[in-house]
Amino acid sequence: MLSISIADQVQPFVEQQSMAAGFTTVNDYIHHLIMREQTRLEQAEVDLTDPTVLMQLPLAERRRVLEMQAANMVEHYEQDMGWREFTAGDIVEYS
Repeated sequence: MLSISIADQVQPFVEQQSMAAGFTTVNDYIHHLIMREQTRLEQAEVDLTDPTVLMQLPLAERRRVLEMQAANMVEHYEQDMGWREFTAGDIVEYS
């Protein structure tokens, strides 16, 4: 279980909220809040193609998402060879 330290100014408020919510300890209440938020974040639809949304994620999560997207693109380019038509041929420069 979590061992949580709370600032002295906040402690009475958190204890009051904990009792009102029916929890026997502040740690149980805070654990409940953390798990509820984690569940909410997991269920929320997030557009990971939006760069501003992606940049708001923690670094580890960003890396995981980018690795997943890179793997998807490798698979896409291995299956769809149409892109190779654009890379073949002479390079022509117009001056």
